[in-house]
Amino acid sequence: MIKRILFGAALAVIFASQSIPALAAGNGVIEGNVANKTPGGGSVANVEVSLTTNQNDKELGKATTKTDAAGHFSFTGLATDSSYSYQVDILDYQEAEYDGTRFGFSANETTRNLEISVYDATQDDSVLNVAAAHTVIYVGKGSLDVMEYYQISNESNYAYVGTGEITPTGKRKTVTYPVAAKASGVQYGGDLMQCCILPGQTAFTDTMPFIPGSREVVYSYRVDYSGTDYDYSRKTNLPTQAYELLVQGEASQVASDQLVPSGPVSYDGSSFQRYSATSLARGAEMSALLSGLPKGGKQWTLIWAVAVAAVAVGAGVYFARPLLRRTAAPRPAGVAAEDRAERRRRLLVEIARLDDDFAAGRVREAAYHRERQARKADVMRLSRR
Repeated sequence: MIKRILFGAALAVIFASQSIPALAAGNGVIEGNVANKTPGGGSVANVEVSLTTNQNDKELGKATTKTDAAGHFSFTGLATDSSYSYQVDILDYQEAEYDGTRFGFSANETTRNLEISVYDATQDDSVLNVAAAHTVIYVGKGSLDVMEYYQISNESNYAYVGTGEITPTGKRKTVTYPVAAKASGVQYGGDLMQCCILPGQTAFTDTMPFIPGSREVVYSYRVDYSGTDYDYSRKTNLPTQAYELLVQGEASQVASDQLVPSGPVSYDGSSFQRYSATSLARGAEMSALLSGLPKGGKQWTLIWAVAVAAVAVGAGVYFARPLLRRTAAPRPAGVAAEDRAERRRRLLVEIARLDDDFAAGRVREAAYHRERQARKADVMRLSRR
């Protein structure tokens, strides 16, 4: 009987070791400090720090520790060979999360030192502004496919954690984004996370805190129309430095008191009419009457079907935002602002392709995160300039 029990226990160990990878031990050490970057900010003692261990892009497990009185933390006994990678995160500091970047040990390296920046929380959304916003409208018979894009910046030394009571997502409401009345098929992309969204009839609300830096918000929806006209309207939810409305096709007419024609643009064989505005205050209302639309009938699917599918995996929606190229005469050489804008567009195209390759399994996760982070840092630097 005892032999049977021991034999069964041995089998259990064998099967368990095959189905659940063990966290390999080693002599690696990850240590560092949590630093509050808000002048006169709060204590960084007793902050919970999380370590995620991966082997060959497969997550093996997590470990946690807490900082000492000075904000210092350490993890020891870690594997250091090249198949392992690690990510250190702060899951909650004054209601905000701080995600680290995945990394591995270099050859002959056994100790990695980190500094993780955190910020005091604020419920004042004046720390936010929209650096750029776009609305792209694809025209179909009886329906419009609308894609909205925001680049939101927090250039303060505070983390905006929202206002009001804690919502069912476990967080407060941060920013509300408009959606056309009677819209259908709302899809979320960019840096939006489905778990943190509160849907509504004519808007949805995000509950993710905004730490200092830049965030890209992308969402799309379909709206039906009858006849040959549609009145598109939008209210700015934050101060907006630059806004563009792009409407597919040359046959449709666009009339707006707030938006100025800015010349045609083209993308992927389609022509778009472009209208723009700058320095929009919070709460500014914009409207545009689209007329001369094809009469309602059977809805037709555009390249939008591809874009929506990409949004579902958080990817290719980027193709239809500021990447649109002017069809006007070539730009004069030596115009620094235009050169930066073109470089930014190329980087966004590269990010979109990288997202698609990752979603299709053509890029390993560690390389994907590393390359995307580098390109996004370049985009943010060009945007600030």
